[in-house]
Parts: sequence; structure tokens; C-alpha cells
Amino acid sequence: RVGYCFVDFVTAERPVLQIDDFWNPFVNKQVVVTNSLSMGSQGSPSKIILTGSNTGGKSTILKALMMSLLFGHTFG
Repeated sequence: RVGYCFVDFVTAERPVLQIDDFWNPFVNKQVVVTNSLSMGSQGSPSKIILTGSNTGGKSTILKALMMSLLFGHTFG
């Protein structure tokens, strides 16, 4: 259902982040929810505010995003 992939670095005038179907690898693969995010590209915001109810997954999505960026930078 979910897996790993390699990062594609592109050269752009502004910082751009396009990440599709990222997930937190510490969550069981059978129940994990994937997320996608686009920031800085044409028509996309360059900043976001993450809100939601308690136990809504805010910390989980931030951890997944951080780990995806870190792994992409380290192994990409």
C-alpha cells in the first residue's frame, strides 16, 4: 500500500516543495494515512498553518514531513 521512493531535486528561482503520498514510517503500514503537500510553486502557498482537533494527526503529519525531508536530503 505504501512504499519508499527517491527524491528529485530541481533548480528553481524560489524554494519549492512538492511531496506526494508521504507517510510516517513509525505508523503501521496497514493503517497509515498518506498525505500530499505542495508549497512555493505557482499557485501554491509558501507558508501554511496546520490546525485541527485533538488527536487529529497534526503531530503525525509533521513528523512524517520532517522525516521525508530529512531522508530525501540525506539519501537523495
